Amino acid sequence: MDHTSFVEVSEGSLFWKVTGPIQPTYGKGCAQPMPKEGAAPKTKTRPTLLFIHAAITDHTLWKDQAHYFNTKGWSCVVYDLFGYGQSFANEQYLASKPKPKIKHYEHTLAITRAHFDLMGKDYFGDIRNHKYIIVGLSYGASIALDFTLAYPHLVHGLVICAGGIGGYEPENSHDEDDMFATLKECIKKGDVENAVRMLVRIWGDGTKANQYRLSARLRSRLADWCRAIITSEVEGTGGCRLPSEEWSVPGLPGRWYAAQYLHTVKIPIRIANGKYDETATRQSMLYLAEQRQKTGSYKEFRTGHLINLELPDDFNRWTDEFLQQFIKKD
Repeated sequence: MDHTSFVEVSEGSLFWKVTGPIQPTYGKGCAQPMPKEGAAPKTKTRPTLLFIHAAITDHTLWKDQAHYFNTKGWSCVVYDLFGYGQSFANEQYLASKPKPKIKHYEHTLAITRAHFDLMGKDYFGDIRNHKYIIVGLSYGASIALDFTLAYPHLVHGLVICAGGIGGYEPENSHDEDDMFATLKECIKKGDVENAVRMLVRIWGDGTKANQYRLSARLRSRLADWCRAIITSEVEGTGGCRLPSEEWSVPGLPGRWYAAQYLHTVKIPIRIANGKYDETATRQSMLYLAEQRQKTGSYKEFRTGHLINLELPDDFNRWTDEFLQQFIKKD
């Protein structure tokens, strides 16, 4: 089942899309398998894959992965974060001063509820089967961790790639700090094209690699995403210009973030780093791998920040291997 829609939240609208498993096709004259007489319709026998994109892309970052895993029998959900892609803020939110901070993990919950309402109990069989394996990259990985801590009953497994961890803030090198300072200055001046070049340099090539390491085709694709995002930031309608808030434990003095609660995450986790990525991201993923030694497995890819974009085949195989444990045998 393929479905595209919007979810209304108090701040605006979230674009989302679900794609169902791709059924095998049969040539003319080939026998097709027939259901057993009297057999009841099959309900879902595996969790849904939920993909959360980076803050330098939109949901189309996961296009190859959604198609690949649809062919493997998985249902996939993708969506645009608030202020990115086709998701947008309403006039009331944009006019508010100061703007309320966005809790992206609560928006993720809104997506899962819309998915459940769409598919219904005939698909899930039981509400207890309403679970997800979340695949997140960069900011999407951070949101995936926050969502898991806020709503652990909805998550079966995690694939965390090149992300940050709330409450854990390793430092970058001086050279990397200089790159980000240049980027910040470009955005402040409204210099969209030079800001895009810096974003491609940092997140495409990787701060630990030479400039132009990334292929021209992928540079162009990343630049298109970044141009749309930076334009919305300069205009004040999207991107990082819309304030956000990480998950924290409610009701406690001070602020307790994801980093202090990683020990409570007992589900299987796969963790990925890019060899040429910035220091802070790499240290965050190494820290997560250290904290989750019993339930997690770690891999370094020879990429920059956008692991699945640079090495889609390797990434898909690595993720597919992880997913096998979640398939119930009929």
